[in-house]
Amino acid sequence: MKRLRVPLALLALVVLLCAGLGAALLDVLRPDAADPTITRAPRAERRVRTTGDADAACVLDVEVRAAGEGDEPGAPVPEAVVRLGWGEWGQPTDSLGVDAEGRVRAAAACGAARVFVEAPGFAPTAPLFKPSPGVPMPAPIVLFPGVRVYGTVVSTAAEPVPGGAVSVGGADTTTAADGTWSVWAGAEKGYVGVRAFGFDGDYVVYDGRGDHPDGLRVDFTLTPRHELRVWCAGLPDDACTGMPMQCTHPLSPVGDRCHATDVPGETVCTCPDGEVAVRGGGRAVLVDADAQEAWLDFRDTGRIVGRVLVDGQPAAHCEVDGARIPAALEDLPRGLFVTRSAACDADGRFVLEGLVHGDWQVVAQTRRGDAEDTPADGGRFLERSLVPRRVRLREEVDVGDILLPGGGGLEGVVVDGLTGAPASEEPVAAWREGVGGERVTIALDESGYDDGSFRIQGLPPGRWTVAHVLAPHDGIVVTVTEGVVTRGIRITTSDATALDENGFALTTEDGALVVQDVTPGSPAADAGLEPGEEVVGVLLGGFDLSSAMGEDGAEFARAVLGHWDGPGVTLVVRGADGGEEEVPLEW
Repeated sequence: MKRLRVPLALLALVVLLCAGLGAALLDVLRPDAADPTITRAPRAERRVRTTGDADAACVLDVEVRAAGEGDEPGAPVPEAVVRLGWGEWGQPTDSLGVDAEGRVRAAAACGAARVFVEAPGFAPTAPLFKPSPGVPMPAPIVLFPGVRVYGTVVSTAAEPVPGGAVSVGGADTTTAADGTWSVWAGAEKGYVGVRAFGFDGDYVVYDGRGDHPDGLRVDFTLTPRHELRVWCAGLPDDACTGMPMQCTHPLSPVGDRCHATDVPGETVCTCPDGEVAVRGGGRAVLVDADAQEAWLDFRDTGRIVGRVLVDGQPAAHCEVDGARIPAALEDLPRGLFVTRSAACDADGRFVLEGLVHGDWQVVAQTRRGDAEDTPADGGRFLERSLVPRRVRLREEVDVGDILLPGGGGLEGVVVDGLTGAPASEEPVAAWREGVGGERVTIALDESGYDDGSFRIQGLPPGRWTVAHVLAPHDGIVVTVTEGVVTRGIRITTSDATALDENGFALTTEDGALVVQDVTPGSPAADAGLEPGEEVVGVLLGGFDLSSAMGEDGAEFARAVLGHWDGPGVTLVVRGADGGEEEVPLEW
């Protein structure tokens, strides 16, 4: 029923408007105008160096040669360009040129370093090395002949598209001012993809096998779309990392999600046509229809700092999330979800920056050992939730040490309220009422795909209510104790009022709702409902809303049967002969 969330949110919005809150609500939803004084400093261009930083803890002695005959090494490739990824697939560093012997000494990440190598006439390669501190590690690279792939990128108006990112196998390039591009790729079958700001992306299959003396030509024609580059003033490098953002109509609280690009710190949003609002991190800004860049202002915000420990030791591979607890109607323009994320450093310390005024809940997540170790506790991450803390503007809140493992836990199963079968991928919520002046503490999970099980850990002690997100009134109250996991909790996706009142049961067959049993003498039996009939829709007050909702019709029928407790519901069922009939229900 996850696809019903947006329609239900819009329905609630309509109710508010009809309740006489229309003018005030629309005024609240409209974000602030952009601040024209915010500008971005010029960003450094990637540069080509002739040597690496040999003072780093780990060093690679890279030697690039062409493939030779048999096991014999070929000639050096002095035209090669080397880039190092810091980590197994980390962002490559600045380019390094090799000497006449194809060699370069380069600083590398200890434990895992990906070496990206390109050269004219050869297929690109990116082998992984695992250097250790101390003696430089030899890194021999062998290049094999490649094929030149080239072409042009233009718009549907036949105008060149400069600056587009073209990817061919392991090779990447950008389009020139006239839209042309060219790379050397592997002599094999693969994909050519192109992405350009302000356009829909595209890709095609290329086949580099065989003889291609003039190379392979691949041209693209891209369709324009409304996009914005978004930056966040007051955050490091003006980057909006670690927060979900949306680009919406000025009077809508929901829209398309924005995404990070390959440019460090850059975020791009796909927007509706015309004037739009960018919402994220608790800020919102109004953007003109012809603008290509937007700024969210976090210059006067607060932050939360702390340290994460696992078994008493710093957690070097942890992530900390902060979520703001909504306070009032005025929070609508901030977006439906106001969150921030940050990674821990080697000492387990973290900083959640750019936090708007309000109550923030912090959740730390990690696992024992190094990042490449098998996760402890059955493959699950360790998690710890803190009670919400008040953050004020220009204030730093230190939450101290977050100890993992710790807190209490909840384990159980989610069952379908209509069929009694385990329900997979269903949202589970647990909440703890605030003590004294505290705000409510919230924890979320999703039931497993195979058995409908859920597990929430690292909870502060106290009285918690556990329920399916769409059936909070059926919550189960549990007392959480430090170091104790409460098991055997059974929650349902709905209370199935229609089934209980009318005396019939449903099951699922091949994804369809089927009548499993009908109690003799019940209202359902009197209405003619029979076992084996398939539920294909519901009527509310005589209106066939299931069909009107298209592909969401089946989920809508489930929602009505599980949650509706008023009059006017009629089942539409299909019998073994394929005929359909209406079966009215009673309350």
